[in-house]
Amino acid sequence: MNSGYEFLGSVIGAGILGFAIDQYFETAPWAMMALLVFGFVGATVRAQRAMNSGDKPAEENTDTKKD
Repeated sequence: MNSGYEFLGSVIGAGILGFAIDQYFETAPWAMMALLVFGFVGATVRAQRAMNSGDKPAEENTDTKKD
């Protein structure tokens, strides 16, 4: 459930930052759209890495095994 909040936080945070940049530089809506895309891509990559990190099987070190 924490991953969902991280995903939404990344996208919404990037959108808010883009909106603020647009207001300051009067470039609406370009910075907000660009940062929304970057936020979505970044959140997707983080979510994919989080899902893949739990799928790895435990590695056995054969050098230290005693028979």
